[in-house]
Amino acid sequence: MFAETKKVNDRADAIASHARPTLLIIDNDPRIAKEIERSLHGRARFLSSTDGYNGREIANARKDIDLIVLDLTMPHYDAIELLKDLHKDGVRLPIVLMSGWNADFLRTVSSLATALGFTVLDAVEKPFESVRLIDIVAHLGASQPEEHYA
Repeated sequence: MFAETKKVNDRADAIASHARPTLLIIDNDPRIAKEIERSLHGRARFLSSTDGYNGREIANARKDIDLIVLDLTMPHYDAIELLKDLHKDGVRLPIVLMSGWNADFLRTVSSLATALGFTVLDAVEKPFESVRLIDIVAHLGASQPEEHYA
């Protein structure tokens, strides 16, 4: 556990000199958003939603979002529906997909998201390793801003 924490902190510290990207976390379990915020504290800004409807509204209203972290299985309005609707809305933000389901399901939804024009930066099974998200955020902070809205 200590080695994982040290690895997370070392990588996270590398982000400090770059701009802090804004992440939109959409997951019906608020504990996931809190865990991501804890892992990336001080290295990113956070918006969160516990449902796809509100997540869609935020993604359309805010133009400062750099990444959507999206749970695949949410009640009433799941990730597949949300991705289709964001595509219709002209939102093409990079995404990280997360699921407690198996890797095959993640790959299938990842392929769908890519076909819709999204850049899938990672597809992770829950529970996830913080290091993976830190690496993604470090890359976002180091890269030039892009236009992700049609």
